[in-house]
Amino acid sequence: MDVKYEFLPRLFLRSPLYSFARYDLDRLPEVLEKQVFRNALWLASPDLYRQLSARGFDFQKLTEKQQHTLYKYYNRMCFRPTPFGSFASFTSLEWSDTGTLYLQPDDQASLHLEPDQALLSYLWSTKGAQSMDRLVSLNPTLYRLEREFRFIRSVPDARGKYHFTIEALEAEVFYIRLIARLRKNNLPVTELRQWVRSHLSCTENEAMVYIHFLLEAQVLLGPETGQIIGLGSVAMRSVFPGWVPGQKMFGTVLLSAAGPLEAWTAPVSNQSQEKQAPQQCFYAALERPLQSGGADRADQRELQKAIRILQQLALPADLADLQRFIRAFKAKFDLEKVPLLLALDPDAGISYANLGGGPSSAEALPEIRFPDPVAANNMAEWTEAHQVLFRLWRDTARDDHAPLQLNEQDILPLPASRHPRRWPVTMAVMYRRTEDHLLLEQAGGVTAAALIGRFSVFSEQVGELARSLAAEEQRYHPGLIFADIAQLNDLHVDNINRRQKIYPYTIPVNVYTETNDPAVIRPDDLYVSVVDDELILESKRLGKRVMPRLATAYNFHHNELAVFRLLGDLQYQGLHTGLFMDLERFFPGMDFYPRVVAEGVILACAKWKLDETVLKALSDEREDDAWTKVRNFRIQHHLPQRLSMGTGDQQLVFDLGDRREAAFFLQCIEPLKTATLQEYLLPDRSVKNGNKPLAGQFIAFLKHGEKIYDDLPARNRVSYAGVTREFLPGSNWLYLKIYCTTESANLILLLILKPSLEKNASAVREWFFIRYYDQAHHLRIRINVRDGLAGRLLVAVKAHVDSAPNGKMVRVFQADTYRRELERYGPDLIELAEHHFYRSSELLLQCIDEEAQETANLTEFQVAFLSAYHLLMAFQEDLPGAKRFTGLMVDAFQAEFGGTKELKIGMDAKYRVLKPGLTAIFQLQGEGSGLIKIGGDLLTKLIAWTEHIAAAAGHKTADEKTRLAGDLIHMHLNRAFRDNQRQQEFLVYYCLHKYITGRLARE
Repeated sequence: MDVKYEFLPRLFLRSPLYSFARYDLDRLPEVLEKQVFRNALWLASPDLYRQLSARGFDFQKLTEKQQHTLYKYYNRMCFRPTPFGSFASFTSLEWSDTGTLYLQPDDQASLHLEPDQALLSYLWSTKGAQSMDRLVSLNPTLYRLEREFRFIRSVPDARGKYHFTIEALEAEVFYIRLIARLRKNNLPVTELRQWVRSHLSCTENEAMVYIHFLLEAQVLLGPETGQIIGLGSVAMRSVFPGWVPGQKMFGTVLLSAAGPLEAWTAPVSNQSQEKQAPQQCFYAALERPLQSGGADRADQRELQKAIRILQQLALPADLADLQRFIRAFKAKFDLEKVPLLLALDPDAGISYANLGGGPSSAEALPEIRFPDPVAANNMAEWTEAHQVLFRLWRDTARDDHAPLQLNEQDILPLPASRHPRRWPVTMAVMYRRTEDHLLLEQAGGVTAAALIGRFSVFSEQVGELARSLAAEEQRYHPGLIFADIAQLNDLHVDNINRRQKIYPYTIPVNVYTETNDPAVIRPDDLYVSVVDDELILESKRLGKRVMPRLATAYNFHHNELAVFRLLGDLQYQGLHTGLFMDLERFFPGMDFYPRVVAEGVILACAKWKLDETVLKALSDEREDDAWTKVRNFRIQHHLPQRLSMGTGDQQLVFDLGDRREAAFFLQCIEPLKTATLQEYLLPDRSVKNGNKPLAGQFIAFLKHGEKIYDDLPARNRVSYAGVTREFLPGSNWLYLKIYCTTESANLILLLILKPSLEKNASAVREWFFIRYYDQAHHLRIRINVRDGLAGRLLVAVKAHVDSAPNGKMVRVFQADTYRRELERYGPDLIELAEHHFYRSSELLLQCIDEEAQETANLTEFQVAFLSAYHLLMAFQEDLPGAKRFTGLMVDAFQAEFGGTKELKIGMDAKYRVLKPGLTAIFQLQGEGSGLIKIGGDLLTKLIAWTEHIAAAAGHKTADEKTRLAGDLIHMHLNRAFRDNQRQQEFLVYYCLHKYITGRLARE
């Protein structure tokens, strides 16, 4: 059942600098005379500002291209509410019953000026790196892999985008000691220099050269590496206390009193000639305080209705990369806990999202901007939500261009999800008030703090609000750790990533940090495991599950670092986070999507997708008059008078009923190959600056009071000390992989394994095999040999491989390291489980031999069915318990294979065919009172050992015993079938469930 959200008392307002009501392209020469507008241009593009300044800011002297660029900037300053420099502002407010809010006059607006991230990087590299008193830390991504240390190196390119490589150092004694020392705490350069001198017996200069090498290689990180969390208005004073000239540049100034910002940057320009300083010095935001009023409390009721409908229609997040990683992790590591950095290592671990860790060898390509690859499979699952929307949209009784109306009666018939849907504890809802209706533009996200995190740099009030939203998550999950990811991505984009400390913990990736800060969770302290198909992240030091968060609106999919991408995706695992209506997500490829309205709230504006053919026809139109040309185009495509084009910081709004704007529209659309147009709904007049209405955009915050995450699973806290996990080749466990076809696997067991074991019986304690597919089908054989005899047995098996009648049966023969499944069976049961595998293997090898000799009295499926029944009953007290168990297994397999009606019909039909033979087996043994002889007395021995394990597991919970029984039976059935093991295991359980249900009915 979906949770019920409630609104929190505080909101966030974003609004353009200018009023939409006074927007007039012919006013631009007048607007250009204003210093406020010129400063906004300086903050947006210093290059453009200088071009205009060279022409005296005289609009008539500007080129046509310059004028066109100014038109677009002016348009955004009237219609686009997203804060960008001083183009738009932010305001903190609360709900009110007045319905109208007034912002302070412009002369009370505060322009916050922080150092730009590129400037900080420049100063860190030219000034911060000169201090001998600065502390250096160990790279937080450094980890040990066999004989070397590996770490991630981050370097920005000429455009400021960071690129990442995995580098390595040999794990020699000096580095082992250095790394151990720096894991304790950061060291001043002077102290580190002394440490290096004492361990290398070198001079001070030689020690400094060595330290510079380690810093350049990024084995060590200094403050010059950069930070992303915690840098607020005192950034310059805290990081560069000795640099006085720049102090007066930064801080907060009244918008009307700022003066030309260009003149403020002289201290930076005059500081260094060695390295070119960035053109843009400021990361700016405009804050307009609230004068009176607030957001209309009556909006809450309408928004609640719309949210309930969106919850029913929500599509799950696309986590294909994470799901592929989980599958690969299970195949490689099973239930083992693995260090996060090792799990992502390109050699020892698993590639995430096909992101490599080494430098590219294609030296000619870095400067070429290739388009992002299109997903190979864009086919979406056709859900009940698709059916409802499609039916309503294609209702023949309505106009094709009329709004699509939704109500709760349309949505309530949708069936509940098979799996409970989890919703984030907090959620942000972005909406506007238009002349007619509320327009809900976006809702959802992993955390409500993400949309406002970047504004915490400018406002302590916003920082406190973001921390209160983060605290709601922690409040309902006291046993978990929520940690913000600190990652440098791009010198330009990282401005929007900077934020105050919002979550109590931080995961530093490629930033400088304090090593011994208890609130820092370094990547080398993180471990991952898979529990119930969910990837679990935990801190070894703190012994708790960790939930990563990114308290910023940055799209982490633009980043190429595997560890950052995985942590970013991990935020969304198991959650429904996207509560917004976009018909294109449901039905891609259409050229028109109507407005969607739910209970009086607009969920999506009408949208037109124009391809190259349509735009070329508009361009080729012979009509000379722009207004007539646009009018004809509007009629042909059913376009409204007001439209928006583009998204994000490229959005423009047009009134196509105005001749001047129609010409502007044609200028903007002319160079495009494709375009997306949306209807634009004029704002109401509830947000005002004096008597001037603004196109305000509200962000409301909601929460629900339910726990959505489990604490660290109990088995993740089990200690494995004293139990051997790995057995290398030559130890007491010989582990062989024999690659072959599914058809030849049984022959290999009979002609190679069986005679090898018989001839070396005195050397073998126990053994077992499983069938596996990893790149190719193969047998995995483990043999527990007596001390010192592993080599002898390996030679014996290889001799039988070489002398086999069909020598080509074996494609690859290799020995490997045996890693016990300690997480699955536990340190107390692992040896009992291995003996169970042995009893199962010897029984099934005997059955394979009997089948080859044509002396078997049961088919392969009947052997599997009968033995699985007895293994199951060893764990169950009675038939009702067995029915519950098989019911759970059938449900799990149904979910795995899609659970379609056709599948159930096929299973039922197959059971009817198999039922006579299966029933006859139990009739022959008196409904379980005796045993049919299969494999001699080996089935009896297997059952006895299963009962022994069940008794040994008596202290475990019911769920743990159920999982243990399922694991043992799964391994047994894997051996029993030569191919399609999962499908045949499903059929076994299906038949067992039907058979046991029938017996209970008869009894």
